[in-house]
Amino acid sequence: MPFRFAPIAVWAAGFVLLVVNGLIVFGAVSGALDILVAALLALFVSLTVLFAFETFRSLEHGDGFAVDSQWGGLGGGLGGWQVSRPLMFLFAALACAGLTFAVASPELPSADTEATDQTAADGAAKPGEPDQTAKAEPPADKGS
Repeated sequence: MPFRFAPIAVWAAGFVLLVVNGLIVFGAVSGALDILVAALLALFVSLTVLFAFETFRSLEHGDGFAVDSQWGGLGGGLGGWQVSRPLMFLFAALACAGLTFAVASPELPSADTEATDQTAADGAAKPGEPDQTAKAEPPADKGS
């Protein structure tokens, strides 16, 4: 059996996985990334590339994007939808890409935290605390 080279797409997908996961490992080793974040990034990037590759491979085999309604089953009372393989791979790739960006994005402070930090910086009281900035008036002199 003669040796066959894999198509260029397989080599390209492997190269992308190698480079991106190498950068993720470098970030984890250098301390720029937490180990858990790096592991999740490597997982989701790998799954995104895998599902995108499978989408294109399914399209090459002649399958297309299709959504069909299926009626029948158990006496005709149950129905549902049938989705083609390339479309399912595309949905999975988009979901994994979204998870990749969710893991990679920095945490955004909530609106309550920003308001509390701003009032503390201004010297005003935090919500629920008495105002300490107002000075007490000395008692008025009653006898003169």
